[in-house]
Amino acid sequence: MAGWLNANSAAIQALGSAATVLLTAVLALITWRYVKLTQRLVSVQLGEAAARRRELRTQIDLLSGFLSELGTPEDLRLSGANLAYFNDLRDLSGSRVRALAAEVSGDAGHQAAVLELHGQWLINLVRDIRSRGAAAYDWGSFPNDEYAARREAALDALQRLSTEVSSQEEKAAGL
Repeated sequence: MAGWLNANSAAIQALGSAATVLLTAVLALITWRYVKLTQRLVSVQLGEAAARRRELRTQIDLLSGFLSELGTPEDLRLSGANLAYFNDLRDLSGSRVRALAAEVSGDAGHQAAVLELHGQWLINLVRDIRSRGAAAYDWGSFPNDEYAARREAALDALQRLSTEVSSQEEKAAGL
């Protein structure tokens, strides 16, 4: 056997080299396919994350419109006909907004929770006034101080949330 190996050593080395080249080519092909698959997965994930940020941005815009319609207690925009056409955000899901914001960052999630806390109080106040009718509502018992504080806190949280989302959008655009 040793004689046969000595006599055919060049052929054995050639076969071994060919097998190594073939194995290397197969590994390179598998690696290339894995890289392409990973690129597609990352692209899909980035697209889904961008879609969730767009959804969050839409929710922020809805909340911004709601808060801008409220005005301060002094300008009397809460009374009368303004409430008749007011969007009370019945379809808004605070938990969805918090979940979307938490994907952006921990600070965005926190700001969304603060916004939900104060925003929900304001929404409930508007619903209460609307259910009684603006003319029948006891405006003398209107919680001016709490209203002003919660409105300001909601606007502040909304601004901070919007800034954080914009910052993350800029970072994502740079990828």
